[in-house]
Amino acid sequence: MDRQGYFDHAIFFIVVITLYTIGVMQTTFLPTPWEIGYALEEQFEQGLLIPALEAAVYAIAVGYFIAVIVGIPVGVAMGIDRHVNSFLNPYVNAIYVVPFSALVPALVIWFGTGYQVRVLVVFFFAVFPIVMNSQEGARTAPENLIEAARSFGADRLYIIRNIVLPHEISYVVAGLRLGIGRAVKGLVITELLISATGFGLLLHRYSARLEFAGVFSVVLLLMTMGIVSVWTLKQIESRIVHWEA
Repeated sequence: MDRQGYFDHAIFFIVVITLYTIGVMQTTFLPTPWEIGYALEEQFEQGLLIPALEAAVYAIAVGYFIAVIVGIPVGVAMGIDRHVNSFLNPYVNAIYVVPFSALVPALVIWFGTGYQVRVLVVFFFAVFPIVMNSQEGARTAPENLIEAARSFGADRLYIIRNIVLPHEISYVVAGLRLGIGRAVKGLVITELLISATGFGLLLHRYSARLEFAGVFSVVLLLMTMGIVSVWTLKQIESRIVHWEA
C-alpha cells in the first residue's frame, strides 16, 4: 500500500469517528468506538483477553505451520510428478470443495473443545490453497530450462533445486497469503461453535447479555489478526515479485 492508500484509510477512520462523535451513526445496535474500547479494557482487567489471544495465536501458529510444512512438499510433488498428481489430485479436489464449516461440528465431537480441534480446523482451512499454488508453480516451471539442463546431464534433484524451486517461490508465497486468510476464517468458525474457552466464550457471553460493544470488540480483534497476517504475507509476496522482476 502506498502513501495515498494510508492517507485514504486515515481519512475514512477520521470521518467515521467524527460521525460517531456527533451522533449521526449512533444507534441502539451499533456501539461507539469508545464503548468498544471500554469492553476491551474490561476483558483485560478481568483476565479474559490475554488467554483468549494466546489460544487464538497458538491455534493459528501451530495449525498454519503444519499446513505449510505439509502443503508445500505435497504441492511440489504433485507438480513435478504426474504419477503423484494422478493419485492425489482427485482426493485434493474432492476434499477442497467440501464445505469445511459443515465438518467443524463433527471435529468438535471427535476431538473435543481443546486446542487440538482449533489446530486441526486451521490446518484444513489453510493447507489446500498452499498445496494448489505450490502444484501450479512446479507444473509451470519453464520447460526450455528443464530440457536444457537435462541435455547437459543434470539430474532430477539439480533441476528441482535450481529451476523448479526458484520459479516456485512467488506461487508459494501467494498460496501462503491465501492460506493465512483461510486459517483465520477457520479459527473464527471454530470459536463461534465452541463456547467453553477463548473468544468463543466471550462471544457467547456478550451475545447472551446483548452487549453489542463486547461482541464488536471480539470481532474487531479477530479481524485485526486476519488483517495483520494477510498484510504481512502480502508485503513478503510483493518484495519477492519485485526481486524476481
